[in-house]
Amino acid sequence: MTIRSVHEITDDYEAWMRERLPFVIEKHLNYKHDEMAGRDGKKDGNRDTDAAFGFLRATFYLWAYRFRELLPELVDDAVPRVLGVGDIHLENFGTWRDAEGRLVWGVNDVDEAAVLPCTNDLVRLVTSALLADLEVRDGDAASEVLSGYRKQLATIGPQPFVLAEQEEHLWKLARDHSAHPQRWWQEHRKPDPLPSHSPLGNVEELLRGDFPDADLDILALGTRRAGLGSLGRPRVVAVARWYGSLVCREAKAVLPPAWDWAGGADDAKPHAEELLASPTCVPDPYTKMVGDWSIRRLAPDSGEIDIDKIHHVNDQRALLRSMGSELANIHLTQADPAALLGYIRPDPQWLADAAQTMAAAVREDQAGYAAR
Repeated sequence: MTIRSVHEITDDYEAWMRERLPFVIEKHLNYKHDEMAGRDGKKDGNRDTDAAFGFLRATFYLWAYRFRELLPELVDDAVPRVLGVGDIHLENFGTWRDAEGRLVWGVNDVDEAAVLPCTNDLVRLVTSALLADLEVRDGDAASEVLSGYRKQLATIGPQPFVLAEQEEHLWKLARDHSAHPQRWWQEHRKPDPLPSHSPLGNVEELLRGDFPDADLDILALGTRRAGLGSLGRPRVVAVARWYGSLVCREAKAVLPPAWDWAGGADDAKPHAEELLASPTCVPDPYTKMVGDWSIRRLAPDSGEIDIDKIHHVNDQRALLRSMGSELANIHLTQADPAALLGYIRPDPQWLADAAQTMAAAVREDQAGYAAR
């Protein structure tokens, strides 16, 4: 098998992306390229680690190739298929308010949802833990994720994370890492101007219609840079004032999943809507798919628990177990728990070895991209 270069795969993916989007935000895509090359600084003084972790987040399309190439035994027909997250990583979890106003924690970005081997999400999550250089040892990261995953399948069944009476530990972590409202709004209330002559279609109408009152005056309409994997895609935000305080909605252009693109089915349908409607996950009433756009509420009380800022090893281990459990919740959307348990062995060594293989590939690809 010929291993395609990171540059060739990236160029092909971005050409495919440009064909299917109404427009591309070039400065965001350029920022993504800088991040992939490790040229945009570092968070904790370890340039190599930070660059590799950012590269993983930015390049799920590449992962979809490399996972098939390097670990074919984890992709073959014997592996149970699930409706999975696809581009899962440590920073793909966050909080939101459900229809009862309760704080919920779980996977908060399903744009790359696809029908794929159950192994993909597990290996990618543990790989992200290795590249993030946590206090948890490499083998322990695999053990914690797998423990949470199997326990959810075997003894609990679907049980989403509502941070109320039963999830005090996660609730404390969410409380301690929640955004300060005033600082959050200072950052989000003035989006960047829209690119000139942007073919927005009915996006402004969609955003306005999602506010609690469709007659609200929109104070700001523009683009927002967030995440890494989706940079370049149109991401339009609208800010308005309602009962004396600000409210915000975001519309992000949706593409077919990169997993299908890498497998040759480049016009497959998106699966995000199916996952958002999963009976095993607590829905965010403000997140929905409308045509080719994903609409969601942005607010200070809806955000991630930043594992980089959690330095106690026991808290990191507990969070990894919860992440494994949340993956099980998601996989149970369409899969049989007995089939998953029958395939996913309890010994975490297979998962640790697979994550090491993929982490080495990510580091090599990142170094190759940076050397261009």
